[in-house]
Amino acid sequence: MQFQGQIKTYPLSSATMTQSELESYLELPSQSSLTLITSVLGATSNWLALHLLRRTLKSDETIEPAAVLLVSFLRDEYFWEDAGQRLGLNLPRFKQTKQYGFLDGLSGLFLEEKLSQNTNCDQTLQSPDLQYIAKKIRTAIKTLKEDNEKKLLLILDGIDVLLAAAKDMDPFMLEDMIIDLREEVHATVLTLSADLPLVASLQTPLERNHAAFLMSIAHQASFIMNLRLLDTGIAKDVSGVIRITCKESHGEDRYKLEDKEFLYFIGADNRVKLFERGQQ
Repeated sequence: MQFQGQIKTYPLSSATMTQSELESYLELPSQSSLTLITSVLGATSNWLALHLLRRTLKSDETIEPAAVLLVSFLRDEYFWEDAGQRLGLNLPRFKQTKQYGFLDGLSGLFLEEKLSQNTNCDQTLQSPDLQYIAKKIRTAIKTLKEDNEKKLLLILDGIDVLLAAAKDMDPFMLEDMIIDLREEVHATVLTLSADLPLVASLQTPLERNHAAFLMSIAHQASFIMNLRLLDTGIAKDVSGVIRITCKESHGEDRYKLEDKEFLYFIGADNRVKLFERGQQ
């Protein structure tokens, strides 16, 4: 399946690997705002989160860099550092300069048998208890704030996995924890799953809880970036569709961004192609 349109191609190692139309949507969100990134199986959000990390951590002539705390329940630190390196983003260096922090919500909770003596317990979550998780995140936030005066962006990657993996997890308690954490940082970004089986049938407690949580977060979010597969199926030259919905101005003193939809392709040659529907 081929699509007509002007395709712009950027090497991941290039400083302009993200199309200019998309870059403006990745700038640091406004104070106290909530950004929601949803994904489905086959159209994951890690590539977009990496571009967001890069845009936030790296400075240019017009944008002041911010600090970032990434809490990931789906991917370990090695994944993020390796993927970031291919993007030209040296996360270990930002970690050394106290501009970046990471909490591993995967290894300690779900891969306990693989933990080694070299595992950093300070940055590894080892219990699904929400009070424990909130305390660990607050400690990490406090540490980053003490080490620099930059605005702090909190990214919670796949925290909805706790609804399935933690015993008796209440979606409203999870939501309350996120609300409390949002008060500690400049802005918050959540990546959540929006697969149809989780949000459509509502037959099981997990499906009902996940749907309620996702809908509530979407209602609160001022900015939503939705990743999905093509409605017509898989295409060899398109990885998926990104739909961007803006409920309010994204960023302080910036013009109001418009709703947008892009097709995107991530190739094996480490190049990203982005183009807008209907572009000639």
